[in-house]
Amino acid sequence: MENYGDLASPYKLDEKLEEIGQFCKNDIVIYFPTDLSRQFVNIPQISWNQIFERHRIPSTWVTDSFIHENHKANQVVAGDILEIVEPYLSKGTISNHQKVQFNVYDIMKKYIEYKYWNKYFADCNKKFIGQSRGALTMDCDPFDKRHRYLIEQAGQQVDFLILFITENDGYRSCLFPFEQRFKMVVEGTMDLKNIMIVPSGLFDLLGTNFPRNLIKTEQRVYDYSRYYINRFVDYIARPLHITRCFVEKEPEQEIVKMFNEVMKEILPQKEISCIEIPLIPDNNDSNTSQIQKNLRKEEYENAFKMMVETTKQSCMELAGLV
Repeated sequence: MENYGDLASPYKLDEKLEEIGQFCKNDIVIYFPTDLSRQFVNIPQISWNQIFERHRIPSTWVTDSFIHENHKANQVVAGDILEIVEPYLSKGTISNHQKVQFNVYDIMKKYIEYKYWNKYFADCNKKFIGQSRGALTMDCDPFDKRHRYLIEQAGQQVDFLILFITENDGYRSCLFPFEQRFKMVVEGTMDLKNIMIVPSGLFDLLGTNFPRNLIKTEQRVYDYSRYYINRFVDYIARPLHITRCFVEKEPEQEIVKMFNEVMKEILPQKEISCIEIPLIPDNNDSNTSQIQKNLRKEEYENAFKMMVETTKQSCMELAGLV
């Protein structure tokens, strides 16, 4: 199951289904289109609000619309969808339909291996047998002296460090798109031999990438944090034998501070150390927010003072200064 709620048209969905490509003969795909005027062939129509009215689902289970709901509402909606579809499961190629139990973890693990793991980590466990491994997630927007300092500090505490560079530019306004940020990190760490740099995919340990429009209370921040952290541990950290996750000490952003606190709570329970790295001693020498402000104002000299040399060169090229 994949959620493509942001796709604007059916052909985009078809492309994604072809990309996945792993279907069995009797698999069923249920597509709920954003265009509610579309008709389903031979299947009775039912709307989200009808389901909510029939079951008297409380408003506290919903945020801003019917489809933005919690797990309790999801369970009710799923039950109604099953009622609609179930009579058709015994028709055509499917007969003697029986309900079966399945292991969600195994399904997710196989899916992640197909979509992400095999692309970046297929030989990782063979190459680095017996070496201690750590993980560090970063935005690097752009890659500056502070990021370099964090990588050096983390790299000194493990034999092998995996850097996850966040891919999702959509949750917040990134000054540099992922491709440029990733390139900056690669160029700025070429002299470090014990690191591996990969896109984060769905697995980043950075509270700044939460969907802010959905996070309105401390409880929700806590719930999101647990979800992100457990997902990372179950499907990435454990299979990679990561024993240490590094975070930067966060002095200002409350959401990030809470995320770090939840990491400190959960990771030790799963036999992974959460290590908080103090800020760079002279933090005025590297401040990503200030770098971004300077670049937007085209005050390049002030911005370049806080960058590593390779990032300075990249920014000069992008600004047409060379």
